[in-house]
Amino acid sequence: MKLTLTRDPARSNANGTFGAMDIDGVAFCQTAEQPWANNVNDHSCVPLGDYELIPYDSPSHGKTVVLHNPDLQVYGPNMGPPAGQHGRTFCEIHVANWPSELKGCIAVGAAYNANLAPHGPAVTGSGPTFAKLQAAWGNREGLTLSIVGSPG
Repeated sequence: MKLTLTRDPARSNANGTFGAMDIDGVAFCQTAEQPWANNVNDHSCVPLGDYELIPYDSPSHGKTVVLHNPDLQVYGPNMGPPAGQHGRTFCEIHVANWPSELKGCIAVGAAYNANLAPHGPAVTGSGPTFAKLQAAWGNREGLTLSIVGSPG
């Protein structure tokens, strides 16, 4: 299964990075991330590129996946950066509404809202959308994600 996240520069700004996700070319949901911050761990949206999605049972978010692409310095669990190098780990896809609720991860939602109280731009319906995504990806094997568009 191939997921594609296409970022929308018209909706992305200092408050967050927003886009839309397709599954195998079919529109699926909206996404939210933190703004681009030069790939700083816990403070930046995920770099553009292609990722392997690795099954992960998150203590905080349940059965999810983490992004992995060593060439982009993004690593899955137990696959951290080589000694002496920097990188990001545990970039998950999970439930959240506002970019401020994320630490370098990707939130999914049913719709984009430009001014959802109390924190501004967000995705809505994140819980049910994430449950649908979990059902779609099943055992979480053989998944990939491409992130395209502007960095944030």
